Amino acid sequence: MVASSSSKKVNMPAAARSGLVLLLLGALIVGLGSYFGRGGLSFYGLIIAVAGFLIYIIASIKRSRQNEKDYRSPK
Repeated sequence: MVASSSSKKVNMPAAARSGLVLLLLGALIVGLGSYFGRGGLSFYGLIIAVAGFLIYIIASIKRSRQNEKDYRSPK
């Protein structure tokens, strides 16, 4: 399916976006560290990737709980 201007856009929290960016950056650093044989760089990238994953998961869980609370409350 090709995205169009009329399709529904995903409303993602800023923390989740930054978590995904950290996850991808960490994965890139791990790959480069492995390619160049630098164990320290790979370990540093692994820490960044894990932190980004945790930030993304926590932000997503928080957002889903907030959405559930909004749907339960009477309007």
